[in-house]
Amino acid sequence: MKVNFTELLDLLDDSDMTAILPYDEYDIIGDKTEIDNIITTAGYINIDVGDIMKILSKETSNYVISGFAEGTDSVANALKDAFSKLPIATERISKQLFNIWTPKAMQASMNVINSLWDFIAELPTDIDVIIWGCAFDESMERHQAKVSLIASSK
Repeated sequence: MKVNFTELLDLLDDSDMTAILPYDEYDIIGDKTEIDNIITTAGYINIDVGDIMKILSKETSNYVISGFAEGTDSVANALKDAFSKLPIATERISKQLFNIWTPKAMQASMNVINSLWDFIAELPTDIDVIIWGCAFDESMERHQAKVSLIASSK
């Protein structure tokens, strides 16, 4: 049976997010509302609850970080900004998920994906899982980008 998480989320109000993702079972350092935003926003490459649960670890710490950039190469720079805010070295990351937020006005498709692949190519090769998605953020202006990063430590 296939579950449509978007329809399921429509049935729940925002205060009931723990019914889907039991935050109290995880050591999460950072802003949990970023996770909620990823789950509840329909993107053009969607991330769902199952993706989030593949990343979060019950045995180690989990980090939720946001990065922001504007101007030329805003996607790549937002990725760099998010990773620079991690309180652990990238070599200590076991699994990671990032959602890239761009305005609809940005011609994002290939630009976003090319920036993403270039960035992933520079990461340590021993990261077990990398999941990513993309969504629009109507509050952003052209040439702005935001990255929501969720990472679990080794």
